Amino acid sequence: MLTIYTALIFLSVAFAQSPPEWIPASQISGAVRSPCPGLNTLANHGFLPRDGKSISIPTLVTACQDGLNVGADFCTVIGTTSLLSNGAIAKGGLIFDLDDLNEHNFPIEHDASVSREDAFFGDNHDFNTTIFQTLNNSAVNGFYTTETAGLVRQARLEDSVARNPNITWLAQHALIAYGEAALYLSVMSAPIIAMAPQSFVNMLFEQEKLPFELGWKPSVVQTNFATLAATVAQILVFADDEQLEVAEITESEY
Repeated sequence: MLTIYTALIFLSVAFAQSPPEWIPASQISGAVRSPCPGLNTLANHGFLPRDGKSISIPTLVTACQDGLNVGADFCTVIGTTSLLSNGAIAKGGLIFDLDDLNEHNFPIEHDASVSREDAFFGDNHDFNTTIFQTLNNSAVNGFYTTETAGLVRQARLEDSVARNPNITWLAQHALIAYGEAALYLSVMSAPIIAMAPQSFVNMLFEQEKLPFELGWKPSVVQTNFATLAATVAQILVFADDEQLEVAEITESEY
């Protein structure tokens, strides 16, 4: 594993100044957050507005690039769909708040999350320790891989199917879910590695905090649609495509 750490260091870029201060939402008056740990983390570090409000597409694109080195192609799509949420439309459709993304099944929230409970059970936006154990227990020698990601996605769907009588799982939800898996593997390691230290990923999910103190830095290799598609393809190798009904999700859809 030492060679992997060496590669991660080589592929990481240092911040010109000290890492941005982490201030959780609980310490920000009136702050709101979303079902997405990545966006919440960017707000906690001040890349996005710390209160999680009035986010425009340019603001989102800059935050994703500066905080995680995720490309404008991916972030623009996330921002555009976010502006179609009911909450954003009510504000005029030019800005959104993070809690607008709590809307069930759109734009990014979905059942069978690796860190949130299904909407049927009530709280679909806060981190759920019990749900997260499926991912946490999947690590091999302290790392999450495309194989563990595929197995976790399958296990989480099977659990939701068994417990949630109102589960919704269409192609778009599977596409988002597999994209999320590719995203945490990529931004917590590097797109060409997609093998992320468990400690890095867990801090992102559990504390919604970038793991600078553990040695993480953004990769110099940018995460974008092309790199995510390649990682999704690797993850799908380890999932039961027929059972999950995601066989149509291929690189071409990214």
